[in-house]
Amino acid sequence: MRILFIRHAEAEEAGHGLPGLDEKRKLTKAGRKQMREMADALEHLRLRPTMILTSPLTRGKETAEVLCSRIRRAPEPVKTPALAPEARWHELRGDILRRTAPPGGRRKKRESVVFAVGHQPHLGEMVAEALAGRPGPVEIKKGGVVGLAWRDEDMTGGAEIFLALSPDMARALLRA
Repeated sequence: MRILFIRHAEAEEAGHGLPGLDEKRKLTKAGRKQMREMADALEHLRLRPTMILTSPLTRGKETAEVLCSRIRRAPEPVKTPALAPEARWHELRGDILRRTAPPGGRRKKRESVVFAVGHQPHLGEMVAEALAGRPGPVEIKKGGVVGLAWRDEDMTGGAEIFLALSPDMARALLRA
């Protein structure tokens, strides 16, 4: 199992932190460009999702849509409360396990690669908890990605970091 924790790209400032308005903040033009470059870098690395989960907030959904539009054979994004602000790692893990459970309990032949689009600080705390068993401060830049891998599809035992990519690094990778 691989999960790419993806922080939403740059969004509008208007409505930041205001109930009823914060949820509707959209990506800026620069944020869309930032995420197109990240998607192209992930495609270049052949990191193609078997599932894209996203926060129900507008900026998360728009980030996931950009990823979906730029990566070959990417599935349509699915909104989940397990990636809303305040969500915890155990909620996301449970949601992923429910969605990836093979019919009849048979093991999948292909490794699951889940893109999980969310918000700081909760996304970084999920990364810390998945790695160390407890939430902690892990900063993910807007439009950045942290990839964790497990040896099994149940995400038991320790995870390992297989990718950390900032928007600037994605841009540099594409120019190389």
